[in-house]
Amino acid sequence: MLFNSLQFLLFFPIVLFVLFFLKNRNASLIFLLVASLYFYASWNFNYLFLILISIISTYLSAIAIDQEARKENEKKNILMFAIILNLLILFFFKYYDFFRKELSSFNITNQFPEWKFLLPVGISFYTFQAIGYLIDVYRRSIPAEKNWINYSLFITFFPQLVAGPIEKAEHILVQFRNQIKWEKANLVNGLDLVLWGFLKKVVLADRLSVYVDSVYSNLEVHGGLTLLVASVLFSIQIYCDFSGYSDIAVGVARMMGFNLIQNFKNPYFSKNIGEFWSRWHISLTSWFRDYLYIPLGGNRVTLFRNYLNVLIVFLLSGLWHGANWTFIIWGLLHGVWRILGMGFQKMTSQRIFFVRLSKLKFVDSVNVLLTFGFVTFAWIYFRANNLADAHYIIRNILFNMELTNTSLRQTILPFTQSNVSIAHAIVVCFWVFFVFYIEKMKEVNFSFILRLFISISILFFGKFDNVSFLYFQF
Repeated sequence: MLFNSLQFLLFFPIVLFVLFFLKNRNASLIFLLVASLYFYASWNFNYLFLILISIISTYLSAIAIDQEARKENEKKNILMFAIILNLLILFFFKYYDFFRKELSSFNITNQFPEWKFLLPVGISFYTFQAIGYLIDVYRRSIPAEKNWINYSLFITFFPQLVAGPIEKAEHILVQFRNQIKWEKANLVNGLDLVLWGFLKKVVLADRLSVYVDSVYSNLEVHGGLTLLVASVLFSIQIYCDFSGYSDIAVGVARMMGFNLIQNFKNPYFSKNIGEFWSRWHISLTSWFRDYLYIPLGGNRVTLFRNYLNVLIVFLLSGLWHGANWTFIIWGLLHGVWRILGMGFQKMTSQRIFFVRLSKLKFVDSVNVLLTFGFVTFAWIYFRANNLADAHYIIRNILFNMELTNTSLRQTILPFTQSNVSIAHAIVVCFWVFFVFYIEKMKEVNFSFILRLFISISILFFGKFDNVSFLYFQF
């Protein structure tokens, strides 16, 4: 069930209506759990058992780990068993076929049977959320949740189930223990976020996807200029798509009286890759920092080991996004650029002619442009179907860049196809600049006029064909 579908537009108001009249906390949570399981089962009922295995295994393991009388060794063994079980399920459904094909180069593929499964939606998100909870219980950061309804809802809560944000138990689980509070401010603010998310998804991301998909599916007929424009537009598309989903998720949860963490904070205004990842997909960045980077030693080790830790984190981050070499290269590129950025930050902190370079405004502007340029370059690998396509795009951008009347006409051509009119292109351009301007402001006042303008834009210029959110595939 997509957020941008008629099914969800019928489902959510019913959920909200029923919750409003349920005064008993347990009854409200049971209903919300049933609604969340229905929401997940609507994708593929057969995969419901996977999320149930994750819930049962981590719920029981956490309780066992939390027992004071149990020896430390036993606790560690239980922790490792539960983590390995959940990672094996993730590996089998998401990575098995990729590694089986890669092993074909060693002529040992026949030893591994070929199994084709659809990727269970949201499996990477709820698996990481469950593992993070287990580790927090083991570290004694939080007590194990004894109430199975609360814990099941922590894993299955439908607004953030299939594409995050990846919540921590100490933030969201506490909210399930309290009575749902209905406040007009939450309803209004939540609705504003939902509208804003829909605008970014159906007016911007889905309209831009027509151009990007048209170019990336027919690379050989396009020159360097068109490929460059498509790659820049994909940077905007993926931001509007994923942050749009997050806005809707946070808004839907807030309307029901729950607060999810903010997953994006103007990432394209970052001055380096480190800052970019503190603003982009914040919940995933926090997860890798808390449960991988710091346990590896973080920056409390030698410089070489610190750089190695950074590479490991970004390599696994790339692999988390998908079973394809394009994602692995994308992750490694960010890791290498992050390491270079760490050295650059040290250099700009030095005084030159009694002035710190990092204090100069033009340096910040240059850094923002360089960071956006690199992120866009890396997105080419992320979007390309394979490494060959990615290298073709990069090669043509670098060596086949022609600014002629013919190349300019070819660049504009995808905008003039029957399903994307010039009017749509103009509206998209306007809203792209307006969205980035609005989100750069610390507080946005959603006046009646702005709400009306957004609603009209969605109704008249939105692309309503149930286009899935990009991050659903992860």
